[in-house]
Order: sequence, then C-alpha cells, then structure tokens
Amino acid sequence: MVWSVPTGRNAFESGRAPHIFGLNYDPRTDALIGLAKDNHNFVLDRRTGKSLLSEPYSIPNIAPSPSREIQTSPRIMEWVENAARPLFGETPFSALISPLLGNETLIGNYFSIDPHSGRIWIEATDHDLEDVVKEVVSELGALYSLQLRPGEGGQPKGKMLNHISFEGGSTSTPALSADGTRVYLGA
Repeated sequence: MVWSVPTGRNAFESGRAPHIFGLNYDPRTDALIGLAKDNHNFVLDRRTGKSLLSEPYSIPNIAPSPSREIQTSPRIMEWVENAARPLFGETPFSALISPLLGNETLIGNYFSIDPHSGRIWIEATDHDLEDVVKEVVSELGALYSLQLRPGEGGQPKGKMLNHISFEGGSTSTPALSADGTRVYLGA
C-alpha cells in the first residue's frame, strides 16, 4: 500500500458512508478523483493522498430523480439479495435496484476523464429548473462537463463548464473517443 487517507466523506444517518464509484486518474493534475453517489467529488494527490480541494465539489443545483415503487416478486428479491450478499454484504434489494429506476438518485454510475483536456464527464440527474414541473425532483437526465481549475493558494477548484439535458435518465458511464472529441451515453 502506498498510502491510506480518509476521503473526508461522512457517514449518512444509516451509519454507512455514501457509495463511491471508485477513483479515476487525471494526468493533467496528477490527481485521483473520486465521485460519490450523493454528488460529492474529491481530489487526492496521486503521490501523497493529500486532499487537493478545500472541500468536496458538487454539481450545483441538481435535483434527485422521483421516487418509484419497486414492484417485483418476493422470489426475485430473495434471489438478488442472496446473489449480492457476498459482494455487498447485507444490502437490501431496493439499494441495488433503486438507482436503475431512479428513486431519488443523483448520480448512478462511474464517470470519465478526458486525459487530453482534463474534462470530467458525469451523467446525472438534471436541475429541477430544466423540467416542466417544479417539484424539487428532476424527470430529466443530464451530461455534465467539469474541470479542475487553479483556485486560491494554488489549490484546484471544480468548475462546471456546461451541461446538456435529455429526457429520462441513465446510469451509464460516459464513454469517450480516444481523441476526446465525442462522448457516448447509454440511455
């Protein structure tokens, strides 16, 4: 092990930390970037593990997807829970299926970094302001482009470059072309 550091992520009321989709490497800043399901990004120095942000960065103003009731047979729920237990521990069926249905999800999957530009591509829910009904949830998905920029004292700061909305949602990871000029999504 090279280093072990806390990410600064606190546990939810349930006592469990928010799910982190893993780390991705940004060669332009020589940093490891993490993204949590609750929309908090963190940036760690690759060599030391030191946090490079004064606080986690979040995509501004995104709203959760609406709640949907999970309707499936008890037999299927039991099968999924038994299959998932060795991987995830005592994870309820709803925790595995909810992101696929939306269910108050902000971010449902991994993210991508273009090694040429350092742009971070995240697929998530959209701002509530973009959809027709203003009810503090979003019926729309969105693709966000972020980038680390120099901030005060030389610390990087997350900056949203742009986003595009689309109907429905997805829990896919944005796939980038080798030259970084195209982004592909599964919806």
